[in-house]
Amino acid sequence: MSKLGPPKGHAKWGGRQKGTPNKATKELLEICKKKGVKPFERLLDFCQHADPSIAMAAVKEACQYLYAKRKAVEIIGGEDEGTVGATSKALAEIKDAISQAAKERKK
Repeated sequence: MSKLGPPKGHAKWGGRQKGTPNKATKELLEICKKKGVKPFERLLDFCQHADPSIAMAAVKEACQYLYAKRKAVEIIGGEDEGTVGATSKALAEIKDAISQAAKERKK
């Protein structure tokens, strides 16, 4: 049975170029431009709001556009299972180093 789609490593065929906005996004950007509204700048203005809950909500929202979201990592298995074990060992070493640094800092 043959596999569907292009061979592995083949360039993408057809479709929209990367970074090309869809119609809805393009229309919204045009409306904002006509009205002189800069949504991200307004969002950043709210980051300095007097109400801390509003400021924090704005900062949280702005971070989505500035930083990549981190994926959750699930560790399955025990110490003796290859890289999972190595990862667990590395995490234990990091925890030890942090606790040692905290102890030295208290001195």
